[in-house]
Amino acid sequence: MEFQTKLIHGNWRGEHQTGATNVPIYYSNAFVHRSAKELENIFTGRDTGYVYTRIANPSVEAFEKRIAAIEGGMAAVATSSGMSAVYLAVMNILKPNDEMICSSGVFGGTYNLFKNLGDYNIHVKFLDKLDESTLSNEITEKTKVVFAETIGNPKLDVLDIEEV
Repeated sequence: MEFQTKLIHGNWRGEHQTGATNVPIYYSNAFVHRSAKELENIFTGRDTGYVYTRIANPSVEAFEKRIAAIEGGMAAVATSSGMSAVYLAVMNILKPNDEMICSSGVFGGTYNLFKNLGDYNIHVKFLDKLDESTLSNEITEKTKVVFAETIGNPKLDVLDIEEV
């Protein structure tokens, strides 16, 4: 499947229940279930389904599947904000006593989030320059994440990703 086709259609094959040929936009904030047991099974992960839109809904799921198809991934997760995406990405990797290296030229909200990771016994080194030389001197056995934005905000730093 070509990039544009993946972007527009993903793996959408129509909706059998309504006959929609395009992904409907679901505004529902909650979903009906036949029993409390069915709802319990969804909440505990024994079964799949929708509970609340803030967790998942058919529109968001279609978007996630398109992103996964475009990126060649197995799955994707959509979040409600960039900050929640950043938090989800790093906190699924970092544990207490771990360390991460971060460009000092990141968005203020990201900087403040990472600055507060010390409260969880996670050490963050903020570096003015991320390049091969600097990283080879700063990475330790405890380093689990190297984080940078490209292009950085607000300094407009451009990370040489291939070098790093």
